[in-house]
Amino acid sequence: MSAWIGLIGVVIGIILTASVEEFRSWRERKERYQIMTFDKRLEAHQKAFYWVQEINISLNSGKPEEMHNVANAAREWWNTSCLFLDMKSQKALMLTINLAHVYASEQNGVIKDFGIGNKVWGSLLDSSVAIVAGIGVKYLPEMNSDNNNAKTKTATG
Repeated sequence: MSAWIGLIGVVIGIILTASVEEFRSWRERKERYQIMTFDKRLEAHQKAFYWVQEINISLNSGKPEEMHNVANAAREWWNTSCLFLDMKSQKALMLTINLAHVYASEQNGVIKDFGIGNKVWGSLLDSSVAIVAGIGVKYLPEMNSDNNNAKTKTATG
């Protein structure tokens, strides 16, 4: 009977060891993927922020054709780059682009006044906030140098 218990212990040990090793390997792959995609994500979030600012400038121009042109260019960029944005940034930027088109049409007299002005300005702010938050500022060393120093001092006494 004790031989069976020993054998079961060995089997359980092998399974646990393999499971731990597989988990460690999965974590390493995940971390490598995050490191490899971080630069692209940062670039995409920066460009998304750029497009929010360009839309803002075009809306302030009062020129509906310019508003449509900038919103179209932002949409083209979004179509090729949105997968590098986090979900909140994707949704916020798409809403801003769509509202910019509606606002331009409203300014041009193509559609009746639906009060879209307040929505588009709020959407610009929401997009900016989502994009900045979406990059994960906690991963930028420059943004956390004070926090890191404080943690190190606390940890080391």
